[in-house]
Amino acid sequence: TEAEFEPSGAVHLHAVSVGETALALKLLRKWQAAHPGTRFVLATGTSTGHAFASMAEVPGLRVTYSPLDFPWMIRSYLNRFEPSQVVLIEGEIWPNFLRIAQKRGIPVGLANARVSPHSARRFLKIAPLLRPFFSRLSAICIQEEDHRKLWETLGIDPKNIHLTGSLKFDPQSSDAPQLSKDF
Repeated sequence: TEAEFEPSGAVHLHAVSVGETALALKLLRKWQAAHPGTRFVLATGTSTGHAFASMAEVPGLRVTYSPLDFPWMIRSYLNRFEPSQVVLIEGEIWPNFLRIAQKRGIPVGLANARVSPHSARRFLKIAPLLRPFFSRLSAICIQEEDHRKLWETLGIDPKNIHLTGSLKFDPQSSDAPQLSKDF
């Protein structure tokens, strides 16, 4: 069966919406070009995101559904796939996922991190509650230098914050964002 032949040791990208899935595919293609032979699993949270990723026809890409953030589902998912690392797209911070992955020694990064001004104000108000979750991230790729201080306040080690720009670049007018060595 398919479960018997899952790509253990692959890089897992976690995207919920169709928009995040499109960004994950863009990152994946750039990553494949820089590191041929890297295996990927793209986990989506919606049926439309899953269909979009499946239609992309990326050779060797395993598309699956993201587990809900229940400990038993996370453990089952990690047992099945045994990822080498996980990259969350934009803002999908799942507390149980982060806790269990860290316990297993699986690095989890956040790519294309963005925070609206409204969310930034809200996050700062509850920063002491958020720090235990955000501090579990092994790397974070931010879109704007102005956001660095916010992520530091939320518990990210400054050496783990990388300015990479946005994955939503216009290919006709600008360069692709630079990938961090951590991604």
